[in-house]
Amino acid sequence: MEDADGYKARHGGWNYTNVTRACKIFLEGIAAAGYYPLLYTGFEEIDNYIDPAIVSKFDIWFAHWARACGYTGKGLSMWQYGGETNLIDGNSIPGVGVIDKDLCYKDYPTIIKGSGKNGWSSGSGKAPAPAGLTTAQAMSTARALVGKDEDPDECDIMKWYGTFDTDINAVACCCAGMMYLFFKKLNAGNLIPGGKCADCGSLAYNFYKAGQLHKAC
Repeated sequence: MEDADGYKARHGGWNYTNVTRACKIFLEGIAAAGYYPLLYTGFEEIDNYIDPAIVSKFDIWFAHWARACGYTGKGLSMWQYGGETNLIDGNSIPGVGVIDKDLCYKDYPTIIKGSGKNGWSSGSGKAPAPAGLTTAQAMSTARALVGKDEDPDECDIMKWYGTFDTDINAVACCCAGMMYLFFKKLNAGNLIPGGKCADCGSLAYNFYKAGQLHKAC
């Protein structure tokens, strides 16, 4: 919740009642839908426009472009410390340019998975595959990745997988590529029996144990 460009104020919506109401409807609506909401805002809004009952109820993603976060209230979970102005480190990243930067104080992947939010099964650590995922959709996503490289100095797939060992990269890149596709790009990791694995033998055995290993003609 912010009005950085003054649009809301110019159009008559920037007051305590409207801002509080908008925050309440959005945050409680997101939570009711089974997702994990955060309130992104700053000092002006928290001090003057948002009911403290809302502020205390949700995690706060606080914007304060300074050398230290000045907000010490309940629920501080993320701090946006820079953007166009950055007093801590560079205000841009290679290949993207000027970008907002943040620090996160909570392990949200673990929290969200463990609480069954955002489509995850409670405590399972596995997310449901998108409804109606087809082979054609998976292949289309895979083809779209060909020739794309987020980091020109490293292999995106092996960087995500978590190893740069030369021997592993030489023999396991095909399996790691499948893991990258299903876990990172398709949100369909639960379709891979045994979880993330870049070893052809182990991967085949996991499918065999799950009764999903199919013979080629």
